Parts: sequence; structure tokens; C-alpha cells
Amino acid sequence: MSRISLLSTIASVIASATILASCTDTESAALRDGTYVHRETYAAGADDEYAFYMDVAVTLSDGAIESLSITPDPGENAHTVQGYAEEIKNGLSEKMIGKTLDEAKELGYVSGASLASTAFAEALEAIAMQASADETATEDEDDTTAGAEDGAETDTETTVE
Repeated sequence: MSRISLLSTIASVIASATILASCTDTESAALRDGTYVHRETYAAGADDEYAFYMDVAVTLSDGAIESLSITPDPGENAHTVQGYAEEIKNGLSEKMIGKTLDEAKELGYVSGASLASTAFAEALEAIAMQASADETATEDEDDTTAGAEDGAETDTETTVE
């Protein structure tokens, strides 16, 4: 292989790597700034007889988390989700500030709370979808979590503020 051919190959590899690197940055940048609230429900128990929820609120700025909070199901049997929310409040949320939603999903795993951890990751995924959605799809939405608070059954709901 001649030197020119070798240099050409190296230049192509560098160009490809640069393009790939810019693609991952574009994913974060494509998210619209704003505050997003999502209610994620999940079931637990031998026969999934217990249904729990968590409301996840995330403020995004330039594709990164600016603030994050979890409001757990206040039910008397919702100890796991309440403990998970406490873990997030007591330090995990600080580690997520400045991270992308994908990075926060990885940081959000808490041992002993795998269902709550999975629900949190799914809530972040729903928020990512909402933040990347076309603006006309969200302009007419009102507070969609109101029905769930009145006891209506729901799987997922998202509010954009």
C-alpha cells in the first residue's frame, strides 16, 4: 500500500469518527428545552396485584438535565417507590444534573428497587420522546396527569410545561 493510499485511508477513518461523534451530540441537542412531567405506572407483587406510580419532572436545557424530581405514589403499600424517590432526592439527582437523559437512566439504577428503577428509566424515555416531538403535537396539550390523580387507570402520561 502506498503512502498516499495509507494517508487517504487514515483521513477517511478520522472523518468517519468525527461524523459519528457529532451524531451522538446531535441527539442531545435535538431535545427541546423546557420542563417535562411524566407519570409512569408499574405493577408489583406475585400477580402484579399492586399498581404504583411515580411522577418524574425534568427540566432540560441544551440537551442536558437542569433539574429533576420524583414525586412517588403516596399509597401505604408504595414503600419501594417512596424509598426510590428518597434515594433520588438524597444525592442521585445531583449526579444527574448536567447529564443527558440516557446518562441519567444509567445512573438511576438503585439496588433493591429494580421495578422502580425500570419505571424511572421508562419515564425518562417518555420525556425524551416528548422533548424531541414536533412542537405542534404538544402545543394544545393541557395537564394530562389530572385524570390519573382522580383515580383513573393509566400506563403513562406526559405533561409539557
